[in-house]
Amino acid sequence: MMNLLKKLAACGLSLTMILSLAACGGTDDTSSGESGGEPVKYLIGISQYGQHGSLDNCREGFLQGLEQAGLVEGTDFEVDYQNANFDDNQATQIGQMFSAEDADLMVGIATNSAIACFNAAEDKDIPVIFTAITDPVGAHLDSGNITGTSDVLPVEGQLQLIRALQPEAKTIGIIYTTSEANSVYSISVYEELATDYGFTIDAVGVTSQAEVTQAVDTLLSHGVDCLSNLTDNNVVGVLGAILEKTDEAGIPVYGSPARPPVKTCPTRPSKTMACISTPTRRPSWASPFPTTSPRRPRSARNNICNIHYQGELFMKLVTYRLSGAEHVGALTADGKGVLPLPAADMNTLIETMTLADLRSAAAAAERGGAVPLSDVELLAPIPRPRQDVVCL
Repeated sequence: MMNLLKKLAACGLSLTMILSLAACGGTDDTSSGESGGEPVKYLIGISQYGQHGSLDNCREGFLQGLEQAGLVEGTDFEVDYQNANFDDNQATQIGQMFSAEDADLMVGIATNSAIACFNAAEDKDIPVIFTAITDPVGAHLDSGNITGTSDVLPVEGQLQLIRALQPEAKTIGIIYTTSEANSVYSISVYEELATDYGFTIDAVGVTSQAEVTQAVDTLLSHGVDCLSNLTDNNVVGVLGAILEKTDEAGIPVYGSPARPPVKTCPTRPSKTMACISTPTRRPSWASPFPTTSPRRPRSARNNICNIHYQGELFMKLVTYRLSGAEHVGALTADGKGVLPLPAADMNTLIETMTLADLRSAAAAAERGGAVPLSDVELLAPIPRPRQDVVCL
């Protein structure tokens, strides 16, 4: 039994992380895990704190990992999936239910569900896996028969992105749940790093999902230059309502690695960049931007917009000044030259060119000869961003 539990635990998490539940304690291979020499189906209890794209993705990925490991639901294991609907009391009840039915493994998706599962499992030494947690140490999930993955945010990269796209911005608004350890931790990191990039953080705390839209109104009334969205379950759960308000106000929203309502741009079916489509505004490309630049917000590397397609680097776009005029272009493969692209500015390029267009235009420019990088001045990728650009 314990060997199978280890396999269940390990394969359900990220392929980049190898788990070991060596201390899964309690029973051995000859105990209740088998009956009459016939293997039994083991019960996995999955507690998801609420239903939205990013948490659904965690659950689906876990189950896909089991499938890829050759384990078959209904044959090797059964799943008891429960949704807490963003309610702490329900999360606690779900964990207690899993314990009462002697689940062989518990999976807690998001901090509150993971804590509830761990508390319910501890007395019986049931192994627990967590995911979608930013700060497991702060949540006291760093010891005991528990393991998992963290989705800590690249806060510094986000600040670099905002500074590059909004050179004049001063204040970043953030909404967070005061009882969610992930969000409290992320706010502390934002506040620690914000001054390095000339920002102040205006953070408004909420206690429930019902308070989120009012918090948006509060931030807009404060005159924030943009909003940054954490992996906060209450906030992400009503992201659509947030975007309606910020779109009307013309305030950019910078997203976290959650999975908001993103789809292919409906007006350009051939586009392969992600976008958010709002009811009253044109769709906006997601803005892929490097998160490994040095802290100097005006460094050369921070002026390069990395375009990725299907997980691979596709092209490096830049806005540059040559002979007093601004142009957009693509860096050559060796990074020593710029290939001029046929667009008035980066906004126009985003709105009108597909990846196929970019490839063709870059190839044509290369035949005509690249401009030496030493002859140009690199500018912010989007010096004058549209107010409704939504960056994910």
